[in-house]
Amino acid sequence: MPAIRLVIGLCLIGTMLGSASLLAEDVETEERIIEHKLDTTQSRVLRNSERPIERSQVERDLGASEQRLRSFKTRQPGAESVPPLEGQLDRLNRPARIRAPQPPDLLGRD
Repeated sequence: MPAIRLVIGLCLIGTMLGSASLLAEDVETEERIIEHKLDTTQSRVLRNSERPIERSQVERDLGASEQRLRSFKTRQPGAESVPPLEGQLDRLNRPARIRAPQPPDLLGRD
């Protein structure tokens, strides 16, 4: 009987270690997915398209990224990658401050 308990105990430990490893991989994968989605959205935001379809797509992508990040924070509340991802999402949600080109000064003043 003690041998059976030992084998069962070792199997349980192996299963728990395997699960922990898979969980760590899942966390890293989810972090990479969120970061990638935010990066691709950021490139579209920087393009600042005038087409309403692209703008609405950017808004949907930002909403989806925000939801995915909230879900990730619920599953992994202490993840170190959350604050930088939140910062990136916050920057993307702010209205762009694009300066209009200045007309040339015809009098030669700078």
